[in-house]
Amino acid sequence: RSTNAALDTATSNAAALNASLLQSQSAAAASILASTGAVAASLATSQSVGAASLTAFAASVSATEASLALSQSAALGLTLSSASANSLSFTGTLSTATLALASTAAAADASL
Repeated sequence: RSTNAALDTATSNAAALNASLLQSQSAAAASILASTGAVAASLATSQSVGAASLTAFAASVSATEASLALSQSAALGLTLSSASANSLSFTGTLSTATLALASTAAAADASL
């Protein structure tokens, strides 16, 4: 009888230990799932923020490119305008020289 009582006690203790282990496993599994979910949410948020940051950077690059194109266009316009003014000035100088040459030729003819 005392052996049976000892076995009953051991069996009862083993069952209690098993129940405790199952409860601990369940709690650990729930904790791991919660932690995994939090990490996944954090990663999703980081990816979203990173994507928004990349989109903003791409927009900034586009704006910079547009600004550069506008500046280049304006600079080219000023250069062409300046070249045109220089051409008109040269044409005026050439016209004055032609008139002076014609006048000199006329004076030479008159003196002959």
